[in-house]
Amino acid sequence: MPGARQEKLAKRFPESLDAMPLDELRKAREMTQLQLGEVLGVHQSEVSKIEHRTDICTSTLMEYVEAASASLKKFAGSVSVS
Repeated sequence: MPGARQEKLAKRFPESLDAMPLDELRKAREMTQLQLGEVLGVHQSEVSKIEHRTDICTSTLMEYVEAASASLKKFAGSVSVS
């Protein structure tokens, strides 16, 4: 892949993570719900519940994202995943 295209994709990848649903984030990290549950110390069914919630506590979101080997940055009024 040409260097310019690689740069463009490298810049777009973090942006796509920002808009990515939690289950897609987990899948992008090649993790199952069971594996993520083990990292979080919860059952697979709890991971499923977290992924399907429409409202979620920031602390739960941070734990989930960090367990998926990503990082969560909080800005004034917004959240960014990298």
